[in-house]
Amino acid sequence: MKNEHWIIKKSKDGQFYFVFLARNGKVIVTSEMYTQKHNAIKAIALIHETISQRRAITVLDETNSSLEVKEIPFDSDEMISITKERLEELLDTENFMGLLDAAGVDNWDGYGIAQDMRNEE
Repeated sequence: MKNEHWIIKKSKDGQFYFVFLARNGKVIVTSEMYTQKHNAIKAIALIHETISQRRAITVLDETNSSLEVKEIPFDSDEMISITKERLEELLDTENFMGLLDAAGVDNWDGYGIAQDMRNEE
């Protein structure tokens, strides 16, 4: 987990939360709110411990009509199955995210430019 950063923040209402920044500096996780700062720190420690020990991760998938629970080893190379339609959606989204990045979008100002680039493809 080198070069990634956990940052504890304080909300306007005085509660605490943390964010996890990827190597590129972008937020990839935002926690729930905690009334006490030490609880946010304990949550970070628990996550870090889980990752360090490479424990299995329980994934609850609520995106379908039924709930799917799956244990995935942290360092798994296990193959998963998704529909072709979902793969195409994911690839399209990944492509669009690349276009947003290429357009320099870090806010809504460049969204239209990225849409134009997408339509030109």
